[in-house]
Amino acid sequence: RSAAEIEAFLRDYVLDLVASMEHRGYDVEKGGEFGSAQIGADGQLVKSGSGTHRFCVARLLGLTRFPLRVVGIHAGWAAGVEGGLTVAELGKRLKEIGERYR
Repeated sequence: RSAAEIEAFLRDYVLDLVASMEHRGYDVEKGGEFGSAQIGADGQLVKSGSGTHRFCVARLLGLTRFPLRVVGIHAGWAAGVEGGLTVAELGKRLKEIGERYR
């Protein structure tokens, strides 16, 4: 990429994104996608593929709310449930992770 393309990306996309998120927070209508994460073996969220620019801007701005789609879980995290991971147990454990990251 050329210096002109990089400058245009920063000017036309990044600065608009920062200004938008600073005033309105994460706007799903504007962004069109959620950030994604996976749940690691220890139950910690691990950032994955989508929403990286918005995630970085949110962190820099100190935003505390960021929509996130969990796209996978580590088999070890699921295996730690006695009797297997039922839908009810999965919901309970996901809620616990959500509370931890509020």
